[in-house]
Amino acid sequence: MVCQNLYPFKSSNKTLSTRLLFQCAWISCLCLISTSLFATDFSKLFTKVDNAVVVLHTYSSAPDPKNATTTVSLKSLGTGTVISKSGKILTAAHVVQTVDSIHVEFRNGEKILGKVIASEPTADLAVIQLSRLPDNLAVIELGDSDKVKVGQEVVVIGTPYGLEHTLTVGHISARHQPEQLKNPFFQGEFFQTDAAINQGNSGGPVFDSEGKLIGIVSYITTKSGGNEGLGFAVTSNTAKQLLTNDANFWSGLKAIPITGVLAEALNYPLDYGSLVQTVADGSPSKNAGIRGGNLHIKIGDNPILLGGDIIVTVESLQVKGKDNYNKIISAIKKVKKGDAIKVKLYRQGIFRTINVEKP
Repeated sequence: MVCQNLYPFKSSNKTLSTRLLFQCAWISCLCLISTSLFATDFSKLFTKVDNAVVVLHTYSSAPDPKNATTTVSLKSLGTGTVISKSGKILTAAHVVQTVDSIHVEFRNGEKILGKVIASEPTADLAVIQLSRLPDNLAVIELGDSDKVKVGQEVVVIGTPYGLEHTLTVGHISARHQPEQLKNPFFQGEFFQTDAAINQGNSGGPVFDSEGKLIGIVSYITTKSGGNEGLGFAVTSNTAKQLLTNDANFWSGLKAIPITGVLAEALNYPLDYGSLVQTVADGSPSKNAGIRGGNLHIKIGDNPILLGGDIIVTVESLQVKGKDNYNKIISAIKKVKKGDAIKVKLYRQGIFRTINVEKP
């Protein structure tokens, strides 16, 4: 009926196929015109914010899977956003938590060393401090993520598969508390988005239509290994709460909770604690002598490293569950800069206590 209304004239059967061809072509043109009319042009927004988006080149070492006595060098890419004139960069904790060095690359190709100064792995957030300031440093304002609505259009800029400063567009699909999601994080709030997110986008910004930073890319849920429209970003208000006000210092280590199966495999006599996986060079944990693992194994589908220390208590508080974690963080915040944080370890069948200097 729509085609007939567009072309309300009579014709013979001989011209029917030609008529239908022109009608379909006309409808296709209208669809293209309609799409272009309603599509949003984000070129001005991209120009406005892109200079504050940086590429993170991270370097680290890890135990050689083929030889537990040697290590291999690793290089990875991530993304971050400059959030202060003093040279602070917001990114995802999993991008930088246990790396040995970070080179921050700006839009003009300039590279500057960076160092993690604050981290909250339970919300996948971290802050990097530049070693020096570049000329004309661009800065992005943190938006109010509480005002963001489901269905709102958003822009993501990142480094997917090494393709620097790539823009993708999508919508806020939902907002979630951590307990609603199958992930290792239990602090803060997460946006779900259908904007294309892939490896290298981690830590990158999610912008609203005004160019304000409302989210930090964390991870994707995928069966293929690539984008399937299920991306997740930590909200900007979570970052404000956890990192800009009395932030948790960077420990430089990654650890996993001790489970019953793991405790039995390690002949560990307690039902709490965390097994250290990796420790970054130059971090407070490394300087205090905490050791990571060196033997690759799998428990189920989960690869883990054995041979590292087990952290038993911090400031006499058991390393066990979310409630105790928050108590430990509160206790650490009471320790003055330069003073010792008391950490009890289990190493090779012996309990020992070490001091970690608070930076």
